[in-house]
Amino acid sequence: MAKYTVYFHAITKSRRMMNKLSVIEDGEGQEFHEEEQIAATISNYFQNIFTSSNNTDLQVVNEVLLPVISTHCNEDLIKLPSLQEIKEALLSISADKAPRPDGFLAAFYQAYGDIIGEDISRDIRSFFEDNGLSTRVNETHVTLIPKISAPRKVADYKPIALCNVQYKIVAKILTRRLQPWLADLISSHQSAFVPGRPIVDNMLITHEILQFLRISGAKKHCSMAIKTDMSKAYDRIE
Repeated sequence: MAKYTVYFHAITKSRRMMNKLSVIEDGEGQEFHEEEQIAATISNYFQNIFTSSNNTDLQVVNEVLLPVISTHCNEDLIKLPSLQEIKEALLSISADKAPRPDGFLAAFYQAYGDIIGEDISRDIRSFFEDNGLSTRVNETHVTLIPKISAPRKVADYKPIALCNVQYKIVAKILTRRLQPWLADLISSHQSAFVPGRPIVDNMLITHEILQFLRISGAKKHCSMAIKTDMSKAYDRIE
C-alpha cells in the first residue's frame, strides 16, 4: 500500500508542477514571474480580444451578409420554454462537472428539482421574457488548459468557462432549439457542427492537394498553397 501511496503523490506533484503558471509572456515577449504580474498579463490579454474596437465602417460586411433566420425559425428560438423543456435541459447537463461560482453542481439541481424546480423555472423563463441575465447568474470561472507541453504565452492555453447551472440551462435550451436548423443556417461548404459533415474531410482534401503540388511537374499555370495563422472568429468580439 505504501508503494501505491508514494506513486500517487509523485504523479499528483508532477501534474501540479506541469499545470502551475510559473512564467508568462506578454505580446512583446516580456516575461513575468510574480503571481500578480501573471494575473495582470492574462487579464490584459482577454480584455484586449474581448473589447470592441468600435469600428463603425461595416458597410462591406453588411453588403455580403444576408439574413438566413426566417420568422418561423426566430419564433421557435425565442418562445417561452415549457416546464418540461427546462427539466429536459437540466437533466442533459453532466451531473458532476466542476463547480461554478455559485458552488453548486448540476447534481444538486437534479436531485432537488421537486423542491427548487419552480424557482429555477421562473428564473429561466424570465430570461426569455426580459432578454437579460442577472449579474450573479452570468458570473463565470475561467480555467486555462495548456495546449502544448511547455506553454509560455496566454495564447498557448485554452480557456474553459465554468458557468453557473442556470446559465447552462438557458444555453442547453437554445442549443437544442437551434440544432434542427443548423443544416439550413450553415453553408454546405462548412464541414463542422452539422451531422453528416465530418471535419476530417478537410484534412483528406488538404493532403491530396499538397500531394498533387509535390508531384506536379507543370511548368505553366503552376499552383501553390498558402498556410495562414488566423484566430477563430469566436475567440474575439470582432
